[in-house]
Amino acid sequence: MAFTYLPHDPSKSRSIRLNNIMGNLNSALYGTDGLNNEIANMQLMIDGDGSADAHYAEIRIQYGFPTDTIAHEAFNELLSVQSKLDTDSSVSNVKAAILQAFNKLR
Repeated sequence: MAFTYLPHDPSKSRSIRLNNIMGNLNSALYGTDGLNNEIANMQLMIDGDGSADAHYAEIRIQYGFPTDTIAHEAFNELLSVQSKLDTDSSVSNVKAAILQAFNKLR
């Protein structure tokens, strides 16, 4: 039978690190809610079917992107990360997608 909880001493330095890691993983897991909400907000700002850069003018204004093209690319970058993180399906290159988004949007 598998244990449902694995007890450990929270006063030990390694246990503290483990708890910090688990907290970071928890934040990442529930951080997708924030990402999903932000994408939903951005979708409301798209003026048209989203196929042209000009459709992203409001996103450019609201987020301070220098051009509509960059606003469009940022939106697509967030969609790419969302598709990797917000699924229980098997996906590949998750870390690469996250790092790419960090490098482009930090």
